[in-house]
Amino acid sequence: MALNHHGDIAVEALQPLLVETLQDIVAKSTRREHRLLAPARGGDGMGAAGGGGDTHDGSKASVIPG
Repeated sequence: MALNHHGDIAVEALQPLLVETLQDIVAKSTRREHRLLAPARGGDGMGAAGGGGDTHDGSKASVIPG
């Protein structure tokens, strides 16, 4: 690692590590958001606003009011 005139690690020496770390954080965060925002699949019976989710055979599950 490169040291500056104060004997500290130079920012330039840390830049590649910082960039890589930030890219990893963004990639993990983006994957997590996609997972959270993805519609539920397969027989959960719960859709957006109670509209019914997809069943395993591809039909829509009914929601009985009340």
